[in-house]
Amino acid sequence: MKAKLALVTGAAAGYVLGTRAGRQQYERIRSQATAFWKDPKVQQQVSNATGVVKEQAPVVGEKLTSATRSVAGKAASLRRDDELNQSGAGI
Repeated sequence: MKAKLALVTGAAAGYVLGTRAGRQQYERIRSQATAFWKDPKVQQQVSNATGVVKEQAPVVGEKLTSATRSVAGKAASLRRDDELNQSGAGI
């Protein structure tokens, strides 16, 4: 019984101390991340990346449309072939 009580007490103490240290570490990491994000060099790169994405969006959209049409055509062709094989007309 004493062993169980010691284990529970140790676990509780470890949890309390760990959560305090964990919260401090979390706050330190969060403040560093915020400072990094607000850095003018980082914001310049974010702006550059946003510009590139806006420029390339129409090209990507065209490629997606083309790929979708191609896949849809292949799927329709496979479906027709499957229907012919099931009806026995393809034999």
